[in-house]
Amino acid sequence: MPSVVPGFLPAPRSLSASHQLQLQGLEIGHGPWQLCQGWNHGWAPGLHLLQGGDGAGKSSLLRVLAGAEPPRAGQVLLAGQPLQAQDCFWMDPRQAQSADQAQQLVKDWVGAQQSRYPRWQAAQWQAHVQHWQLETALDKPWLALSTGTARKLWMAAGLASGAALVLIDEPIAGLDRPSVAYLHALLAQQAGVQNRWVMVAHYDDLQGLPWNTQLVLESLPLSR
Repeated sequence: MPSVVPGFLPAPRSLSASHQLQLQGLEIGHGPWQLCQGWNHGWAPGLHLLQGGDGAGKSSLLRVLAGAEPPRAGQVLLAGQPLQAQDCFWMDPRQAQSADQAQQLVKDWVGAQQSRYPRWQAAQWQAHVQHWQLETALDKPWLALSTGTARKLWMAAGLASGAALVLIDEPIAGLDRPSVAYLHALLAQQAGVQNRWVMVAHYDDLQGLPWNTQLVLESLPLSR
């Protein structure tokens, strides 16, 4: 199994609401489509799966968790407070880049992430870059990268960001087997964290990773 960067402590067995990622009265939808209504839920720190098929609302939920899209009603709280920009790492793989973003060099983007996240873990970033062989990608613009390379860079930055909440959408798209193996090792490590929530949206359980919780989106209250 690939080596994994250490640095997180086991999560406590139980946590109060002030130490949870909480949803209060959440309603998500657009037009006639609705994912949930009046949804109250809480996650302790750790590794969590948001599971659903095509059109189940995985990306919609991630955008709301990230603050990139407002819910119809309700709110998302982290440790009892609204999320701040530096609390969450999220890259939407379905959002088209602007011309300026597409031309930006990856290394300049990485520098911006280091400035944005005060708890950035440089050693973890370097380890992920090395294991995923991303060194040559750093000097390229985003438009020159493959889907898999871009995804690995996003996930490497997210897991090294030090952000309390890391959101990952369809993590293995475009990845080869060795890259998937390293990702599995990284995600398995997140199941024992005490200071981070890693939320992964995927259509299956990714070969039985040690999820702290698994949530099937089709079963949400008033889902459709």
